[in-house]
Amino acid sequence: MSARRSKYQTSMQILRTIKEGRSSLVDIIESSYLNQKKAKEVIDQLVSQGFLEQDYNERGQLADSYGVTKKGDKTLSEFEKVEALLKEHAPEMLQTQQS
Repeated sequence: MSARRSKYQTSMQILRTIKEGRSSLVDIIESSYLNQKKAKEVIDQLVSQGFLEQDYNERGQLADSYGVTKKGDKTLSEFEKVEALLKEHAPEMLQTQQS
């Protein structure tokens, strides 16, 4: 059986990873336990929603690394507050579902 995470949990894990300074696609794949295709889908969605921005390399071309936007940082901060409250008052709500 594998643990299943919700889409928002996966998104928040990706935001955390990038905020911690691990911003390359490879780092994100490793930390999120997603395959490349699925990781890219989630990242693209986070970019389109304004939570992430894609970085540029020294030649001004889009790179396979990302940064957290102000909106993403605020959202992650609020998520972590809710998560802390749940841990304190209803830890069973944070348990991952088994498939």
